[in-house]
Amino acid sequence: MANNILLPIAGRGQRFIEDGYETPKPLIETNGKYLIERSLESLDLTESNLIFVVRKEHIDSHGIDEILNLKYGDDIKIVTVDYVTEGTLCTCLLAEEYINNKDSLTIFTPDCYFEPKFYYPKETTSSGRFLWNRDKQAFDALVATFHSKAPAHSYVRLNTNNVVQEAREKEVISNHAIGGLYYFKSGFDFVSYAKVMIEKNIRVNNEFYIAPIFNLMISEQFKVTIDKNTRHDILGTPEDIERHEL
Repeated sequence: MANNILLPIAGRGQRFIEDGYETPKPLIETNGKYLIERSLESLDLTESNLIFVVRKEHIDSHGIDEILNLKYGDDIKIVTVDYVTEGTLCTCLLAEEYINNKDSLTIFTPDCYFEPKFYYPKETTSSGRFLWNRDKQAFDALVATFHSKAPAHSYVRLNTNNVVQEAREKEVISNHAIGGLYYFKSGFDFVSYAKVMIEKNIRVNNEFYIAPIFNLMISEQFKVTIDKNTRHDILGTPEDIERHEL
């Protein structure tokens, strides 16, 4: 079974625009590499299909599609959007034709670099759950986390077995901040619950975020775990990139 890696990089990058940048955020260089390239070093890309959602204006102005093809091959999928969506969740659903299937799905919002590298699970149980590489427990979904108390992040609350009990967007409910990576045993699960979120109009600050999807899944007995980052460098602002380059 293949693993699909979905990268929603269709944001405007407003903080960079305000700082005078004309280059699209994914193509800004850090340590001699594109930001998207540096971020993707956090993931094992073998045996995975890469799917990018990009802004049409970034294709027209900077040829981001050609750059991505050059870096990651002609087999990648590129979805274009020419408007601002109602949130990251909606941006991800633009790739529904490629992810609404039984293949596992990793969603990565690539404005960070983290360690250890994420290797998607390859073992499953007879019930269809995946065995997490770190402890061989069976789960349905996973989220990367790092230690923080900053209110700008999303958070999960855990039980003593590192099983997620609750997820909150932009609300500190623990010291386990979500690190931009979400893994689902199947893309079908993500698409199904994402559509439920939209039907129920579950928004935060008038946007559809990814983290609240776990609350819906948990309410229907899905088991969600975490992958703790020992290093997590945020690359969301010009100042973040400067710190990362030190």
